Amino acid sequence: MQTEIRKRIFQRGKPIGALVGIKCGDRVQLGWSKCAKCDSFVRKRAFQIAWDRAQHGVSPDKKLPFVVALELDAFRERCAKYFKVSISQVMHHYSRDPDGTTYFDIVGEQ
Repeated sequence: MQTEIRKRIFQRGKPIGALVGIKCGDRVQLGWSKCAKCDSFVRKRAFQIAWDRAQHGVSPDKKLPFVVALELDAFRERCAKYFKVSISQVMHHYSRDPDGTTYFDIVGEQ
């Protein structure tokens, strides 16, 4: 079994972003990316940004785009099933303090 699962996000039939779930120990961390309106979608770059956000977190001022939020709950359930963990162990990696402390935002349980 792989330690990573991926999904592209579409809007009106065109790819605009990506979701990545990475298995880290006993939990799964999620990352996302969304293409800006003025950019063209590049699949490799979208997954790289999502992977980096899953590994290292997202700055607190970066808001989760609505179109990504719509896909996140279903992707979270898919990750829990794929990695055979409980849904509470699938976390959206929110931010990291300069001292290395990590905070998790558990999607759907706010």
